[in-house]
Amino acid sequence: FPIGRLSTADDGMYEFVYVRGFERARDQAGLTPLPAFPDTERVYLSPNLFPMFNNRIMSPSREEYPRYLERMNLTAEEPPMSILARSLGQRSTDSFELFPFPLDPSSKRFEIDFFVHGIRHRPLEAQAKSLELSPGDPLGLRHDLDNYDDPAAVLVLASDETPIGFVPRYYAPDLVVLLESEVEIACAVQHVNRQSDRILSLIHISEPT
Repeated sequence: FPIGRLSTADDGMYEFVYVRGFERARDQAGLTPLPAFPDTERVYLSPNLFPMFNNRIMSPSREEYPRYLERMNLTAEEPPMSILARSLGQRSTDSFELFPFPLDPSSKRFEIDFFVHGIRHRPLEAQAKSLELSPGDPLGLRHDLDNYDDPAAVLVLASDETPIGFVPRYYAPDLVVLLESEVEIACAVQHVNRQSDRILSLIHISEPT
């Protein structure tokens, strides 16, 4: 469930608000307000990144920080919001993730970066195919109609049609609509993590719905 929106303004202020997905999460899964943001009707503002999110970014003082950035194809100059968008802000102590808003208001394009999910669960030949990819290689997308666990699942395909993994679930329903509408979609490898099960890919969709 997407439950809230974190954003930053030109003046550097950070903002957090709950979205309608919180109500669905509350009604269907019993989610209660986040302790850091107890009032679901309030617009939270801060000149600094809220601790709940700042704590999800690795400290630059840690020895593995350069590898952390390299894995996400980022540089040390990246702002905190860019790091959160790529890292997903995941922690072992909870199940929350962050992901960037997919529609770019300035270009009117649907653009997303994401780690391909589920590569480690694919057949060995598919895993091997994923490791053969290079930045710039084209990828395909296909609605996985045989996936009974997730009717909106979208497969990521290598150029020879080998399914190497899945689009993250929070993007899949929108992509299913676009695929069925036959909108032109360009999908390509951006970065390959050969010591990980996740490949960072960039998808550009020429026209939003």
